[in-house]
Amino acid sequence: MPERGKVNEQPQAPRAEHTARLISWADATREKISDKRPLLEQADVDKIITTCLTKMGEVAFPDAYDEGQTMTLDEAVALALEQAEELK
Repeated sequence: MPERGKVNEQPQAPRAEHTARLISWADATREKISDKRPLLEQADVDKIITTCLTKMGEVAFPDAYDEGQTMTLDEAVALALEQAEELK
């Protein structure tokens, strides 16, 4: 289990799309509440985005990221729970 505040840096290919959507949802939510991500956390997120781009490709990643921008809180939670269940 990752430490609190840490995110999985190596999403597997099938989960890369979910990861991209969840990062996007977090970005959109942070923007709405004017809560800029701390630099240390942003460095981790940048690494994860690079991994997602590598696994998904430069066409699929933006599509997943765009989908995440419009997710509701309930959808984001459901997606996160689904991804957590897959990790068990």
